[in-house]
Amino acid sequence: MARITRSFTVDRPAAEVFDAIADFAAAGEWDPGVRSSGPAGGPRVGHGARFALDVTVFGPVGLALGYTTTRYDRPARVVHETRSLLAVGTDDVRVDEDAGTTTVTWDAHFRFGGPVGLLDGIVQRGFEDVGDRAVRGLERWLRDGGTGHPPA
Repeated sequence: MARITRSFTVDRPAAEVFDAIADFAAAGEWDPGVRSSGPAGGPRVGHGARFALDVTVFGPVGLALGYTTTRYDRPARVVHETRSLLAVGTDDVRVDEDAGTTTVTWDAHFRFGGPVGLLDGIVQRGFEDVGDRAVRGLERWLRDGGTGHPPA
């Protein structure tokens, strides 16, 4: 299983940052490895929200992943999970505000299923690169005022 943990700090309130991250339909706006993203049913945000992401796996090869929000503790923690025959992944994101700044800690686990799962050791390095680009993109997007869909 590949795993990365990354943190960064932005000068925005935790609730705004949380709302932007909890709306995983916006992932295509900040993650260069996501070719498209959108809502896929259930509430737009919150526990049980579902999202469809088309992610780049190897060069031009894409993979359609369905994510579900399995934990929603506004404004402190959100967990998005994907489970299919081809992949299992968890994005566990913590948001902590202190003295007007907000620190985001992204802990992601990903494992391919089936025969591709035998390549987990090789996948780790690629996952780190993809994760680094995604987190840098998220940080930049948040600094530039990126927003998500607030809770109803």
